[in-house]
Amino acid sequence: MSLPDGWTIANMPEIVRWGSGGTPKADCAEYYNGSIPWIIIGDMNDGLVTTSEKTISETGLKESSAKYVEIGSVLLAMYGSIGKLGIAGIRLTTNQAIAFTQELNGITNKYLFYYLYMQKDKLMSMGKGGTQKNISQTVINTLTVPLPPLAEQHRIVTKVDALFSKLDKGVETLQTIKQQLRTYRQAVLKWAFEGKLTNHNSENWRIATLGEICKISSGGTPSRKNKRYYSGNIPWIKTGEINWNFIYNSDEHITAEAIQNSSAKYFPIGTILVAMYGQGLTRGRAAILGIKATTNQAVCALIPSEHLYNLFLFYFFKNNYWSIREKAIGGNQLNLSATLISNVKIFLPPKKEQLAIVTAIESRLSVCDKLEQIVDENLAKAAVLRQSILKKAFEGRLVPQDPNDEPADKLLERIKDMKTAVLPKVKATKRKKNA
Repeated sequence: MSLPDGWTIANMPEIVRWGSGGTPKADCAEYYNGSIPWIIIGDMNDGLVTTSEKTISETGLKESSAKYVEIGSVLLAMYGSIGKLGIAGIRLTTNQAIAFTQELNGITNKYLFYYLYMQKDKLMSMGKGGTQKNISQTVINTLTVPLPPLAEQHRIVTKVDALFSKLDKGVETLQTIKQQLRTYRQAVLKWAFEGKLTNHNSENWRIATLGEICKISSGGTPSRKNKRYYSGNIPWIKTGEINWNFIYNSDEHITAEAIQNSSAKYFPIGTILVAMYGQGLTRGRAAILGIKATTNQAVCALIPSEHLYNLFLFYFFKNNYWSIREKAIGGNQLNLSATLISNVKIFLPPKKEQLAIVTAIESRLSVCDKLEQIVDENLAKAAVLRQSILKKAFEGRLVPQDPNDEPADKLLERIKDMKTAVLPKVKATKRKKNA
């Protein structure tokens, strides 16, 4: 790589002396909840670090390998989230998973910060270990840094700050649009089941329980001791595979013999599956079978009657996800059951109107999908553009005033244009609904 006059390539140890922190003994209460900020990787945000979730005491500092980090020091994560960065905005301490600059020689902290930001992927690729990849100060010290004079470093940082500020505004706008699309999706489902997306006659709607309009049951798990049961080609669905989707395959398959010797059973194409157990947000999620399949006992299967359109029922579960989750009971783990789901009430229109409602929902959600795809594409462009800006900066090609070197401005204009295009569509649909 050819560098401008006055630039050099410096070895990391020549310009930076790194240190790392430590962790006071966790079982010693007097070491914690003191007045000294103690930073862990979760406190870092690729920016200025001014707060910490945990604090330690003077005793904890003295009787551990933790040490003070001065204001302005660059922080670098070495474990897990390798390459995550921060700059100390207050005097603080860190644990041993974070490296920090103790001394800088001929390099500014912000210039180093941006250089390490550009090197994040490289640092991650150098990580070693099993479940959690780690790097060490030895790895950090293998890096070489393109180093201009200090005045040029300051100019580069100022330029990068300005360009990144524009990108940050654009990304913030994109994230706002994503949130507005999520809110709009929820509103569409709410309006649908209030009859506000179609010209409905409420006198034709009736209240029913899901048990009255569906055949409801659950599956089973063949004995794991018999390996033959799991050597077949019959799809066997578990809760983790249910995520507001159509299911056309499964992680595991069982045999006809397994079905005969367990409570597993076949369910037809079009069956609605609901996760009754599961960690996190799994419980209460629904899916539609696109194949004939079986399930385990943690999955509730609803086969709609002739009076119920299965997609209408699918969107009903999506609209009522949180209220149905709240019906779960149990001790250590809250679970739904086929009985609880059978007793859920639904405001049911005639089947012809169910079809019209589903059509109206999918038309609006399709627009949301396209808009969200555009948003995600522009977020990806913003991330690529950051790296492009840094690459130019550290090759000495980021000149002060260059109209051809303002892709951030162009991206920001595209984002503004998209915002003015997106919001009127959402608002127009809402006005039409209220008309």
